[in-house]
Amino acid sequence: MTGVWKIGAAASALLLVAGLGAHAADLTPAYKAPPAATAAPFSWTGFYLGGNAGYGWANGGLRGVLGGGQFGYNWQTGNFVLGIETDFQASGQRASNSVTTLGATFAETDKVT
Repeated sequence: MTGVWKIGAAASALLLVAGLGAHAADLTPAYKAPPAATAAPFSWTGFYLGGNAGYGWANGGLRGVLGGGQFGYNWQTGNFVLGIETDFQASGQRASNSVTTLGATFAETDKVT
């Protein structure tokens, strides 16, 4: 029986050593592509700066350039946007009229500032 035990022990050791380096192909994890990058959700939070310009005229004769600017900051919280803003505006609209009556000239100048 001593010979049988030696053969059995040798066969067991051989199977153990031979199996250490073996890997089954179907047990290797399959490659998965990384998840697609998604854009960050849009937010109204932040500073802003803007300007405006135009030209105006009216029946009374006022005509001229208008313009200005604004800046502020907004905070978005959920579906609500809160903010603070300041603006400055200017106008170059003006009109001049004069009338001469009985030798006297009367002048009028109107302007929007």
